[in-house]
Amino acid sequence: MTLPAPLRLVGMILLVLVFGVSSYISYKVNSETSRAISTSVKVGAWAASELEGEFTKFDYALLEVAAGQGNLDRLILRYDLLWSRIETLLTGEETATVRSDRQSRALLDELMVLVRRIEPTVMNLAMDDRQGARALIAQLAPYRHRIRDLNVSSFSSDRVRERLVQSFEERRMLALSVLGLVLSGSLLVLLLIRESARNHRLALHDPLTRLPNRKHFTDKVAKAERDQSNGFDRIGVLIIDLNNFKEINDTYGHDSGDELLRVIARRLRGCVREQELVARLGGDEFAVLLRQQVSPQSCSQLAHRLCESITQEVRLGSFRVRPSASIGVSIFPDDGQSLQDVIVNADMAMYRAKQDYGASYRLFEPSMTQAMRRIRELSKGLEAALEDDQLQLHYQPIVDLSGCRIQAVEAVLCWQNSDYGLINAAEIEQVAEESGMAGPLGEWVLERVGAQYTDWLQQGIKPIQIAVNLSASMLWRQDLLPVLEQLLKRSSMPAYNLMLEIREETVLRSKDSAVEKILQLKQYGIEIALDDFGTGYSSLSHLRRLPLDKLKIDPIFIQDLNKLNPDLRFIRSLLSMAESLSMTVVAEGIDAERQWHDLAAEGCRQGQGELFGPPMMPDRLATLLLRQQQDPDFGCLVESTAEVKEPDSQARPQRA
Repeated sequence: MTLPAPLRLVGMILLVLVFGVSSYISYKVNSETSRAISTSVKVGAWAASELEGEFTKFDYALLEVAAGQGNLDRLILRYDLLWSRIETLLTGEETATVRSDRQSRALLDELMVLVRRIEPTVMNLAMDDRQGARALIAQLAPYRHRIRDLNVSSFSSDRVRERLVQSFEERRMLALSVLGLVLSGSLLVLLLIRESARNHRLALHDPLTRLPNRKHFTDKVAKAERDQSNGFDRIGVLIIDLNNFKEINDTYGHDSGDELLRVIARRLRGCVREQELVARLGGDEFAVLLRQQVSPQSCSQLAHRLCESITQEVRLGSFRVRPSASIGVSIFPDDGQSLQDVIVNADMAMYRAKQDYGASYRLFEPSMTQAMRRIRELSKGLEAALEDDQLQLHYQPIVDLSGCRIQAVEAVLCWQNSDYGLINAAEIEQVAEESGMAGPLGEWVLERVGAQYTDWLQQGIKPIQIAVNLSASMLWRQDLLPVLEQLLKRSSMPAYNLMLEIREETVLRSKDSAVEKILQLKQYGIEIALDDFGTGYSSLSHLRRLPLDKLKIDPIFIQDLNKLNPDLRFIRSLLSMAESLSMTVVAEGIDAERQWHDLAAEGCRQGQGELFGPPMMPDRLATLLLRQQQDPDFGCLVESTAEVKEPDSQARPQRA
């Protein structure tokens, strides 16, 4: 907010006054310094005078003892005072001027040696020891004139005069410096007036993207709320958060991350009207404030345009990435009594949109308040769940559709939470990403999978491939290969018996880096599957570049086979494409025999779903695997799996 001209003038006057006071204070400080020099000279001279006085008094006390009239207590007192005067001149800060002279310093050192040497004699001198007193007087005699000369020189020597001249010269130079300060202060005021407009803009704009910053956004929100109370129409708020921006920063470097933010800022600005506000709130979070023709429909249309614009490919140096964002939308006064409430609600809607994966948006709904509270509480509890072993891995069979024999299993994560019951893998992964626990959680899953593989071998089960969902955070970790290498080494699991499932949306976010990372994993011998295929925007050209082993069809396409006259063209084209790329297709979500038969008839080789067995406890799956080894005719259908009872059966975990 720009201040009125009179207030700016008052501010400048105050600035000048502050500068003037500062100059005066500086003048006083330097004056005190000059005065301190003068005082130092005077104190040094006084100390030298006191030294001569105490020396004379000590000498006189010895003369009294030599004459048989002295007092030993007075003698010792005079001795102590003489020592104190010498020590003050040798070590005191204010007597530095005296000892700065070499001859004076030498005399003081000799005197200190003298008083230390005669100390035993003085302390042990008897009242009637006149001879001892005369001997001490004789030792002091050579110093009487030298101490006198020291006293005189401390007042009138050339060195003292030079210090006093220096003091006056410093005062003169100080006056000139104060004049310079006043002139420079005046110039400073002129420069401040000239730069005020630019500084004002910098204070309200983000230097990286040049968009309005959080403060600017807050000021505009406050103004919009005041205007709305005067009868203006609705106000819309969109909160935009880039997905997995941290991984892009870590993978390509902060310079590439900054360039991506600049590109996103230009795209956002290009999607809204000139009079609407687009701001960067911080990090990878942006906001849009709408004040004209606001409605749920118009906000949804804008959010859709923003998603489409953001997801356009971005070139970062020699790499190409496809960013995505989650957008939350809320409208004032429909969704809140104040704009601050609406901003909070838009933030909740944005977090709800993140659950959809990829580029998505959500309009605020009252039920999101409870959902947001759930996510936050689960985020707090996830770390404790890892430490307290509350998480479990269940395993779902992946079967050969021609004979229903188990060929691999998929590890499915679940969490029996004391407040919310059974939490499925998709929600656990979302909570882990938002709470920064994705790395530790991913390592925990891999460790457990390795341990389970070893345990099955010890039970006499033949080696079997285990599929593990790999989160985006784990995929882009720099130390992913060392982590996997340690896992395989500890569990004696061959690399080809580990299959990593990567979501289509994760791969599409950065195809070049994904290709490089997948090639590294495959060179190590690990198989790679593209999970939830069909939910993203993969084209045939994209798939040709990805060195994948398997494609897992999203269950949504399998459910279409339940229709009276199912359209199998998508399945056929997908199977044909996979065959041309030497990939195996795995159909997920098979829960009816008709689906199984249709897929098998079209040539789909593998599948998983409730028809062949839900995610189950390791012991139950071990029983099925052992039975399959013993019975060549065993087929893993729901009837056969049902014969193996699940101990302490509870709600079934669901795949991500």
